[in-house]
Amino acid sequence: MDKIDNRYIDKAIDELISLIGIKKEISQNSLLNQLHAGNTNICIEHIAAYLGLPVAINLTYVPDNPESTYFNNHFDSHSLAVTDTYGRGKEYITAQVMIPSNIPKYGTDEMRNFPISVKVSNTCINYPFTFMAIMAHELSHIVLHSLRYQKKDNELYTDLTAMILGFSNVLGLGRKNTINSMNTPLSIAIKTTYTYGYLSDGNFNFALLKIKEILAENEADNKLLLKEIDKYGKLLNSYKLHIQNVSKLLDYIDHHSNKKFDTNDTLRLMQLHQPNYLNNLKDIAKRHIAELSSLSNQYTELSYFKPNGPLSLKNALAQLQLSITELSSNLFSVNNDINILRKYTNPIHKLRWH
Repeated sequence: MDKIDNRYIDKAIDELISLIGIKKEISQNSLLNQLHAGNTNICIEHIAAYLGLPVAINLTYVPDNPESTYFNNHFDSHSLAVTDTYGRGKEYITAQVMIPSNIPKYGTDEMRNFPISVKVSNTCINYPFTFMAIMAHELSHIVLHSLRYQKKDNELYTDLTAMILGFSNVLGLGRKNTINSMNTPLSIAIKTTYTYGYLSDGNFNFALLKIKEILAENEADNKLLLKEIDKYGKLLNSYKLHIQNVSKLLDYIDHHSNKKFDTNDTLRLMQLHQPNYLNNLKDIAKRHIAELSSLSNQYTELSYFKPNGPLSLKNALAQLQLSITELSSNLFSVNNDINILRKYTNPIHKLRWH
């Protein structure tokens, strides 16, 4: 793995983000609390859910000493650590996920409560960050398989999937585990460091930096988008108030004004009295209200980003700015109409409708 060039990692990250997007880092405290409380299955379900897998976890514990277990109660994987001659895991394998052949497609309703079998060792509580890192990796295999992705069995891509979906810090804390042991005959303390995952230190650090940069850029875009959404909301409130004022002014002029209309205003006043004039203004408001609601629901407290494609923050921002420009133009036009109508009201009403 030390021979993997960072250009390969760079390309893989871009591919994966284009496919599934990128997430903010998961809060680790809630996961640790569940592990410390003995709720390993709930911890695993939370990890799965953050990866976009709202599945039901069927948990089986594997005793620490595989030599003393039945043959069917062991780890089958050869990829997490050393295995014995029977293919059973030993030393510090702590988790394994079974990948069903009928796994539903990622993001579909069929994924909800779909059963996923997980094996964990009894000692997983002793190495919580390593356990979480391995679980994030193993469940990322489920993500890639459910996407029918051509590189679903590529271990490097699987590690990177976990990282871009919010587990970079978890992998950073859990990918190395130092175990203290004693050489009994010589009474010498021995420290053994196990590295979990498939990225070299250089590859991991490169990937971590790139992912954090992409996240920072998207968080900045999201902050700008929220600022523009707030501006859009204020503009829309002003527009709705202007519609109310136009309606009141038209009603006032119809019932109270005895002033002679200026020749330059006559045509526009006739247009303002057409039944579809106010209806058109209200239709415009309804459309912008719906758009504002959609944007607010979609981008407020956002933790998941799609940097590329039609759902990207940059595209959303560009579309929002077009809507703001359009609404500003409509507001300017309505304001001009209000100025015309105010000419034919008394001074008190001129102050009220402005």
